Parts: sequence; C-alpha cells; structure tokens
Amino acid sequence: MLTSSLIFNASAYLVRFSRRLLVAGSFMVLCVACGVSSQTAEVAPGSIAVSTMPSVAELPASEADGAIADAGDAETALATSPFSLQLRERLNLLLGDSLLQYSQLGLCVYDLTADSMVFTSGHRQYLRPASCQKLITAVAALTTLGVDYKLSTTLSLQMPDTIVSIRAGFDPLFSSADLRAFVGALRQAGITRLRRPVVIDRSIKDTLQAGWGWCWDDENPPLSPLLYEGGEGFFDAFCRCLKAEGIDADSLTFAYGSAPRHSTPLLVRSHSLQEVLLPMQKRSDNLMAETLFYHLAAHSGKPYASRREGAKAVGKFIARVCPSEKRYQVADGSGLSLYNYTTPMILVATLRAAWRDESVFAALRPALPVMGVDGTLEKRCLHTAAQSHVWAKTGTVDGVSTLSGYALAPDNHYLAFAIMNQGLLRTREGRNFQDKVCIALTTP
Repeated sequence: MLTSSLIFNASAYLVRFSRRLLVAGSFMVLCVACGVSSQTAEVAPGSIAVSTMPSVAELPASEADGAIADAGDAETALATSPFSLQLRERLNLLLGDSLLQYSQLGLCVYDLTADSMVFTSGHRQYLRPASCQKLITAVAALTTLGVDYKLSTTLSLQMPDTIVSIRAGFDPLFSSADLRAFVGALRQAGITRLRRPVVIDRSIKDTLQAGWGWCWDDENPPLSPLLYEGGEGFFDAFCRCLKAEGIDADSLTFAYGSAPRHSTPLLVRSHSLQEVLLPMQKRSDNLMAETLFYHLAAHSGKPYASRREGAKAVGKFIARVCPSEKRYQVADGSGLSLYNYTTPMILVATLRAAWRDESVFAALRPALPVMGVDGTLEKRCLHTAAQSHVWAKTGTVDGVSTLSGYALAPDNHYLAFAIMNQGLLRTREGRNFQDKVCIALTTP
C-alpha cells in the first residue's frame, strides 16, 4: 500500500478533496480516451502543426476496428477491479505532488487485460515526447514493415566493364564483417583491379544530414544512407579492405547514381528490424531510430524519401490506433527534435496496439529497458515493487522527462502507461515523480 507520513491541516485537506472531485468529474468527459471529441481547444497560430488524418468515421471499418477506447459510455470505459479503484486513489494523491505546482504533467494508465481506462490527467495535452518517440517509431515500423523486415545493403557488378555498385540500405549495423564479405565476393568473382568509379545508390533517403528541429550542439547521429560501424567511414574502410585482399584500388573514386542497367547482384548483407530494436530501446540509440524512420519513409516507394514521408507513415499508424487524436507533430524518429509533439493518449494507444498483436509485442517487449535491471532503467526503483515489473522507454531533453511502457500489476493485469513531465528545471524531479507512479502501479 502507498502510504503517507504527512499530516494535512484542514485547508490542505479541502484543497485535495476538491482536486479529487474535479478529477473524478473529468473522467465522465475525458476517459472516453480516444473517442471522437468536439471539445479540443484551438492551438495558437504557429505553435504546432495540426495533422490532417481522417477521423474514425472516415476510416475503413478494418482500420477503425480495434482503436483504443472507441466512443462509448465514459463511465463503463473505466476499469472497475478492486486494484484499479485502489490505484486511482494512489494516483490522485500523487497529483498533489509539489512538482506539479510549477510544471506540466500528462498521465494516462490503461488496463490492457481488462481493455479499459484506469486513470487520466492531461492525457490529451500536446507535449514533447523526447525519446518516447522511439516507441511510436518502433511499433509503427513493426506494424507497417513487418516483424521480419530486414535492412539490406546490396553489392552488384556489371561485366565485362567491371563496374561495381552498392545500393545503400541505411543499415546502422553494417559492420567490418559485412564489408569484408563484400570484398570477398568481388575477389571470388575474379576481380583483381578496380579502375572505374564505384557507383553508390543512396536513393533510400534524402541527402539531408540533420533532422528537422535538431540542435546544432547535440550529439546528432549521422544520416548518411551508407554507414560503417555506425559512422560515416565507409569509403576509407572499403579502400583499405580492397587493398588487404589484394585488389588494386589505387586512386579509386566513388560516384553517386543508380546501378548500371545490367548489373548482377553479387551479395546482400542484411540485419533484421529486431536487431535494430534492441539498442534503439535499451540504450535509446538515436541512429537506430532514425534508420527505421527513414525505412518507413522509403516504404512509400518514393526515391530519396524525406522525413515528410516518414511522418506520413507514422501518422497513418496513429490514425489507425488512436483515430480521435488529430493534433500532434512527427518531426523525426528518435525524439531528438524539439518539434515533436504527441500526447500520453497516443503513447498508450501505441502500446495497446503492440499488445494486441502477438508478433509485434513479442518483438517489442524484450527490447524495452527493465526497471531496476538493465538499459536506461537499470538504476531506478531498486528494491521496490516496480523492479522487474516495469518495461518502459525513457525520454529526456532539456526541460522534459518522459516514461512510457508496460507494468505488471499485483492482480496480474498488464497496464500500459505514459508519464510526460514538462517544464522541469531538473530532470531528476521528473524521474522521481515517474518512479512514484511506477511503484503505485505495481505495489499490492
């Protein structure tokens, strides 16, 4: 049980009691979750972009089916199990935290097992997700591209002209072993000398090297479509490897373009989407997230696809799982951009969509940091009920701290939650609040 050692005076009690009445009353309107609403406040011009995704009524039945908490009776949408009632009391108490007197909170908790809402507070505010954007990118990629999707880089050869071409796959895991395999394939094909430029097809994405809204002084990931060991050293490494294998590549040059028409693929080196997910979520690796974002963009079939195509793909996913949320902004795949805006409701709807697809959930959950065990949650909530019972993604940028994922409640129900703290002077304060919520979710 969550307890308090504080003794409240009469006036403080009345304030808290009033707050509870206000929150309880708001459930009748807000806990429809992602049902159709006409009460959304207007956004000041120039603040954030407004998506133009179709409403649930405009979606085909197959797409609208299964969206989180479709329009219905708000009261019946609330979970009514004994633990849910207890949990609402605990979370209402946390709304009195002094942190919330000078900062923003968006909070949403959903009972996946009962398929019903448990608690909301500011769940439809437009807030910066930071690296919780990676959750949306991951589930959108698993759903759109498929859990068996591979990021592939292709080596081709045209004979008798001995023109080598490489189709870049924007693969962040392309390694020295992959490069040696490429050179070995050339050697096996009888190539001992390269005089013509090696053609690099980088049409998988646009040529921009930074994301929209990235800060110049951040450690931004490289957005080159031909990566080597997670960096941009492919060309030098390729030349060194050729020489090591005895292939004459003196004065070798590279040219951007398409592979010659009659080129024959010699070798394809690939890494799976699930291999990318592990560092993307556990370590919050920005490069991994951006590669999946641009693969979503390339899925449109447009050569040199930009972040706009990526944002459209993610927007289509959001429209399917949370059709009433029309105001959000997708700037990148990692959450680095200050132009990303989402809501706690969208994050919870994303988690619910993954939960409802067995193959997607099987790929996502093992990649998420485990509270008090590993990844970015390794040192949090140690020796509490939340340790080992929360799987979640963290997010941090200046003034912002977020946490979103799954929790196993004491009644063996799985919960999806999103906690978005904004306007923070110290990130630690947001994390402390989130830890209190996670302990509340998991304590008998």
